[in-house]
Amino acid sequence: MESPKFEIPIRVIKEKAPSEKEPSPKVEKEKKWERFKETEKVSETTIPVSTVASLAEFKPLTEAEITKEIENILSENLEEIYQGLPQNLREQFRKKGDETVSEIKKVISKTKIVIYKILKLIKEWLRVVPGINKFFLEEEAKRKTAKILALVEKAKKKKL
Repeated sequence: MESPKFEIPIRVIKEKAPSEKEPSPKVEKEKKWERFKETEKVSETTIPVSTVASLAEFKPLTEAEITKEIENILSENLEEIYQGLPQNLREQFRKKGDETVSEIKKVISKTKIVIYKILKLIKEWLRVVPGINKFFLEEEAKRKTAKILALVEKAKKKKL
């Protein structure tokens, strides 16, 4: 039986020619400084981000716009249900909706927003509809609450 043959890799160390010498640290620093100066020239022509942000006009949402947005969020996906209500329940539903909008505005105008209060207000408003599925009520209330919170975040960002 023959013994296995192993090849030992041989590293060839190549000596550098005198012309291939590494540049001195001082030369490297000068090159880096030159590159820095070049990038500095380019950045002088661009406008700083803070200036761009201040140039853009941010128009904060007015009270009427916030009210309109909340009304749109609350009325979303409820057209068929509203049309199916008798006239006396339509009036009650609309009144309760207006009260809910004003209460939600009070809740979101405070510094600390209590989410469960908004959720509770929306649930109470939707309970005006007779025979509404409780699972539908829960899901709609959650969706509408999330959209109202997104509206509040948007309004706060615009004020800043």
